[in-house]
Amino acid sequence: MAGNIADVVANDPHIAKIISSEYSSVPEVDESLFSKDMGWHLSEFKRFLCLPYIIDDFADHEHERKPWIQELLALHGRKFWDYAVLGNALKQGNFVHLNGGFTPIIDMVVDAYCGPDKEALELLAEGFKQEHMAPAEYAYLPNSIKAMHVKKLKAYAHAILKFCEKQPVLQNVA
Repeated sequence: MAGNIADVVANDPHIAKIISSEYSSVPEVDESLFSKDMGWHLSEFKRFLCLPYIIDDFADHEHERKPWIQELLALHGRKFWDYAVLGNALKQGNFVHLNGGFTPIIDMVVDAYCGPDKEALELLAEGFKQEHMAPAEYAYLPNSIKAMHVKKLKAYAHAILKFCEKQPVLQNVA
């Protein structure tokens, strides 16, 4: 394999564009606001926020995108999968567990939260969960609509982390 995987993907004729994440940094969460260790749960929000948007030109997942993925996976191995599939903000598997599914991670975060103004966090979580979209519905959206949906989810995820952000400790000022 020549070049790094980011270059291979960026130069593939089926990739329309790659858009960097709008979040280059994420809030540092105050873990003392939780009754138990929520490190992994919160890291899933952070990971999602930093993912780029990898936009391809396929209209159909099953008959067009899937064979392309299999071909590049065979050529480039796990590096391709990790970068172009697991590393793509548009892949629903990167966010569906945060606000949907059987036990959304946001519910676990809210349940463990013991800081001030829990009601405000609950409202943020409710808004985030209302943006959940069934896989069958999401799969047939055009990439432009998927990108708008994901941007909205990222805004909620960022607001949730910001709500739980570690506050600076003020030193005695003379």
